[in-house]
Amino acid sequence: MTSKLNEKSAKKKIRQIALFFFICVSSGCSLLDTSPDINFAIKFKEKKSVAFGENVSSCSFVDYVGDYRIEDKHISKNENKIYISNLDVECGELNTKKLGKQTISYILGGKETTMEVTVKDLTAPKITIDEKFEIEEGTAFNLKEKVVVKDNVDKTKNVDVKIDGDFNKDKAGTYTLTVIAKDKAKNESKAKVTITVKEKQKEVPKETPKENKDNPIQNAGGNNNPQNDAGGSNVNGQTIVQPNIPSVSYTKKFLFSDGYNFQTAPEACQQEALSAYSQGHGATCTNLFDANGQPIGQLLTVK
Repeated sequence: MTSKLNEKSAKKKIRQIALFFFICVSSGCSLLDTSPDINFAIKFKEKKSVAFGENVSSCSFVDYVGDYRIEDKHISKNENKIYISNLDVECGELNTKKLGKQTISYILGGKETTMEVTVKDLTAPKITIDEKFEIEEGTAFNLKEKVVVKDNVDKTKNVDVKIDGDFNKDKAGTYTLTVIAKDKAKNESKAKVTITVKEKQKEVPKETPKENKDNPIQNAGGNNNPQNDAGGSNVNGQTIVQPNIPSVSYTKKFLFSDGYNFQTAPEACQQEALSAYSQGHGATCTNLFDANGQPIGQLLTVK
């Protein structure tokens, strides 16, 4: 009895299978239909953020479609689609010119999958400034006014610019400072700047030879000419001719550091040189310079 029931059940299943094939063939269905189903899930890459303004396709976030690994060759950037085997994925729009989180849709076989992407400001401001500046002592100088800053997101006025370090405009020397620019996203850039404060150049007044009615004066061509054969004295470019008289040698300095200046130092030197001359000595006034070639006073030489 049981054997007959099993035989009837088997025949019934065979008829059902035959009916399925008949209906499928009649309706044009494919027994090898590979339309995407739950097994063809979309898997995304770990990267879930992009830089502001970055040229990137939303398709590039897809790592796998089912068991298929997605590569650049499978992505159509013009259509913003993924084509692999007989599958295609429609990738949603991504606006990298808009900061913040965005939800992107992906359609595979009529089924929608979403993921969240964050657009971030990852670019530091760009600083444009000369690396070196030279100014003279006492010259007003504002380094911040020399800085030009551009940012890909924030306007210039929204970028914080600071100067790290300082310099003394009234003291000669070389100073190194750092310009720091930071945008609202805390992206930071730096630029090194060197400021050289040069010592102010002081003009040495030129002495005009004065006529001495009591003694003949000849132009000897400058302060550094030696005494002439007649035993004369050179005083600030003037040669005073006098008879040869035995002399006593000594020197005396009239320094700016002792209170003299460009006018009083030559005057004091000349006055004492004339006094020495009146006593029968030869005398010469010459300029004194420091190691850097800067004038520091007058030197009287009496012979």
